[in-house]
Amino acid sequence: MGPWSRVTSQLEANLDRFLKNWGPITWRDEVSAMKDESDPRLGRLFWALAGVEDDSRHMRVKLHWSGADRSTVIQDFNVVWLAEEAEHSRAFMAMASRLGFNVDLPSHATLHRDRRAVIAAGALRAGSVYKAGMLAAYLCLGTLQEHVALSAYNAIARDPRTPQVIEPVLKRIAAQEGRHMRFYRQGAIAVFESFPETKAFVRAVSRRTWRPPGVDLLGKRAWADVFLPVLDSETGAMIRNVDHIASELLGEPMRLMERFERGLRGNAARVVLPRQSNAPLEASESRQSPRSQMVQPRTAGLASPPRP
Repeated sequence: MGPWSRVTSQLEANLDRFLKNWGPITWRDEVSAMKDESDPRLGRLFWALAGVEDDSRHMRVKLHWSGADRSTVIQDFNVVWLAEEAEHSRAFMAMASRLGFNVDLPSHATLHRDRRAVIAAGALRAGSVYKAGMLAAYLCLGTLQEHVALSAYNAIARDPRTPQVIEPVLKRIAAQEGRHMRFYRQGAIAVFESFPETKAFVRAVSRRTWRPPGVDLLGKRAWADVFLPVLDSETGAMIRNVDHIASELLGEPMRLMERFERGLRGNAARVVLPRQSNAPLEASESRQSPRSQMVQPRTAGLASPPRP
């Protein structure tokens, strides 16, 4: 059996395991039981999470640019993955609304994203000629992103300020992200076993491009304002384990989160909350782009967000 036949066979077995308990999570009863009370801190966090989960729509486009979706197994996985991620987004958006935070989700268009996203679009198209390398990168990076997501959701569920009624929903979402992570991780291992030279390629790509979920969508400064409190909380420490997972998969020390966090904390920024959808904009603000309404520069250091 040739290397591609072997990889395809392993991915098919992996998909078969993944599909045994797929389907959207349940959340409507728990969210309906939430008290209608204003909590801008938590509402903004759930709004940001809704945007990150909804960003799976853009990930589908990036997957096509990379050529990784030439595999029918990956296509089948993504049909399910997209449906499950979309339901996560709906759940988080409903939570944000119950907490009085009603803001439209950020645009997923490439030109509305962090400027690195525009460069990445061309790089993905150019890299698509390296079929094995791009598939390995997609599966490895997917593993890391899902780990960050499930660790963050578990951390928020354990936070004493999170409404107890929605803790089960957060745990269901985290468990589903764990299923996604297992598919990605087992797939990455399969590609690395048949194409060991792809590890060097993925190491280079990861060190150059990896950032946690949501950074490209929200921008570094807005991401910091929303997610650093989760990362800094006692329950959020497991998020940093992403570096151990990357090192284990790629066979070398990978300090991806450490490097990202060090650069982030040294970045002087001030983040302005997105306005409520029913609040009129000032005349001077109405001419600004969606991103400039969210983020404004400042000369002091990064504000220390309140611990969750």
